[in-house]
Amino acid sequence: SPFMDMETHYNFKLLNPSEKLSIFLKQTNGEETILTATQTGDKKEFSFKQLLTNFFKYPLMTFKIITSIHFEAFLLWKKGAIYRGREKKIINNLTYEKN
Repeated sequence: SPFMDMETHYNFKLLNPSEKLSIFLKQTNGEETILTATQTGDKKEFSFKQLLTNFFKYPLMTFKIITSIHFEAFLLWKKGAIYRGREKKIINNLTYEKN
């Protein structure tokens, strides 16, 4: 999040999926827990047919997610959250120092 300091640590825990996938995330700053999040989902076959089915079943899902993220960021900004610029720039999943 651009509203959180980057000097944090992330701990991920993935449970071995059988019929369900469970992911647990814990973010700490060395002294306290800042964020915890979990997500679970049903196991589905990964195939072209399943991708096509999901595309037509949820045609605007990407738009909805991006819009929701920006709306929540706007609400945080309205509440006084401070935007924190990054010292490092990420290009193609590689981190570079700003000059």
